[in-house]
Amino acid sequence: MNRLSTEEISFFKREGYLIKRGVLDPDLMARARERKWAGAPDRMKPDDPTTWIGPWRPEEETPESEENCRVGHYWQYRAPARKEWLVRMTVANPIIVGWVGQLLGEGMFEPEGVRGIYCMLPSSGTPDKPGVSQKLVCHCDVNPEKLHSTPFQRLLKAGVGAVGLIAPIPPNGGAFTVWPGTHKIIYDLMIRTEGLARNEAYKQRIIDFNSDRHVDGWGGAGDVLLWHRLLAHTAGANRSEKLQLREAVLFDYPQPEAEKPKASYTELWSRDTGEWPSQGHRLYNNTVFNCRDVGTRPYNQWPDHTPGYWSADGYGNIYRYTKINNLFLSRRPAAQLEDFANKNFSLETGAPAIDSGKPVTGITNGFFGEAPDLGAYESGGARWVPGGRGRGEHGAAAGVDEPPR
Repeated sequence: MNRLSTEEISFFKREGYLIKRGVLDPDLMARARERKWAGAPDRMKPDDPTTWIGPWRPEEETPESEENCRVGHYWQYRAPARKEWLVRMTVANPIIVGWVGQLLGEGMFEPEGVRGIYCMLPSSGTPDKPGVSQKLVCHCDVNPEKLHSTPFQRLLKAGVGAVGLIAPIPPNGGAFTVWPGTHKIIYDLMIRTEGLARNEAYKQRIIDFNSDRHVDGWGGAGDVLLWHRLLAHTAGANRSEKLQLREAVLFDYPQPEAEKPKASYTELWSRDTGEWPSQGHRLYNNTVFNCRDVGTRPYNQWPDHTPGYWSADGYGNIYRYTKINNLFLSRRPAAQLEDFANKNFSLETGAPAIDSGKPVTGITNGFFGEAPDLGAYESGGARWVPGGRGRGEHGAAAGVDEPPR
């Protein structure tokens, strides 16, 4: 399965970006590389890299608002952005969509579209002899002149941007440059400033970032870099020893506007551990009693007794989940459990919860009977004591004092 690992998700939350290798379709990448030449001036020849050297000549430059933008060393060819094959290769790619679902919550985002085929012309120099300057100036995916008037819900909404390389880009080839961890600083800056002071604080931060440590990306055709929308980033300077175009496709996955901002970036994802996702939870096969049902009061007060933190009447879109096969017994656990008072939560013979669940791959595998049971215990399966040190023994209670295995 093409799923992000726990370590990769943690890296993205901490650093604000993630690189995945060999993702895009080779045939569609070749089509994109060929398609871009329709936006090139006649003097640029596909088979002669010496004709690609930047910057653009004054008569070749076009405004940033045009579908074929050419400014300095930048070439942003947006004309094919809505072509079905380009959308299929990038923003609609099911593998990438699945990754974004893990980061933002499944069903919690809308693929916005493809920005276009973005190229960077090579400099006439090398990393040691830069030639015409390609100064790196980072930015975030916000409008710096309108931060004071942008509604908080729109300003702080989560989102993931993506850049897919459609040709090999060597080191110093301008693939993409990111400033790790800056998304957390920008998020907290937005929370702690207001009015025109927010605009000025953001601009000063960008100036500070430009002198900080950054990561220059490079890689092979088909590699994809995902970044948090508030991460400082820019296209890199193309100063590789080999004359080549930086060729990439950029696309986006924005989230709906947040209903209520968090107190800090850390709370956007989690509370104490910094690792729990804020959306897309799956609540499967829990046995719940002496409290309210799954998704309400138990999660409303945990972990720090902040009323409404998890539930829909608090942060709404911040906490969304799916629930399957949970057994809610209210204040009547004895109705279906063998001996709940002594931590035996197995279903008693004839309990209505037996065979009343639905199969869930990876959760109910190996169930007994016609269907999985509701709750945490499968009738006829292992009996175990819940808790951090509990372990299961088939047909016998586990000793909570024994080390887990």
